[in-house]
Amino acid sequence: MESPERFEDHYPELRRIAAQMMRCERPGHTLGATDLVHEAWVRLADHLRESGRADPALIHRVMLNRLVDHARRRHADKRGGRKHRSEVDMDALELTGDGPSAEDVLAIHEAMERLAADDETSFTVVSMRVFRRLRMAEIATELGLTDHEVRMRWDYGKARLRMWMAG
Repeated sequence: MESPERFEDHYPELRRIAAQMMRCERPGHTLGATDLVHEAWVRLADHLRESGRADPALIHRVMLNRLVDHARRRHADKRGGRKHRSEVDMDALELTGDGPSAEDVLAIHEAMERLAADDETSFTVVSMRVFRRLRMAEIATELGLTDHEVRMRWDYGKARLRMWMAG
């Protein structure tokens, strides 16, 4: 029997999540799904070796952090490091097919980090909805939650983000 720590064993799950995230990025993004997969493997290899399974929420978080770092660098290069805007329409992020812009990612990043510290599950639900465009049922399946609980976490997370972003 082969050991579960091989990259090939985890590649399908890593690739699926990366592809979902990149589908929400702007056209011509300089990072690709393969970049996210390889960077996630480097950061998660020890965890995957120990657990033998790919935790979708953890993989998502690692990939999201990479996209935020990329957006931060891109924004600093384009804008000379100016502070980013702080108003983001959360409902529009959920409903549009384009995904958040680099400015939106930066504007909600601090509030998202506060949400992660406040309620990790709500952070994961909001993040999967916004940055991977998953339907509520898909999030429920991936996280092992009920559809009702996912909806409650989405509503709570959105409300907290709005509150924190409003100042």
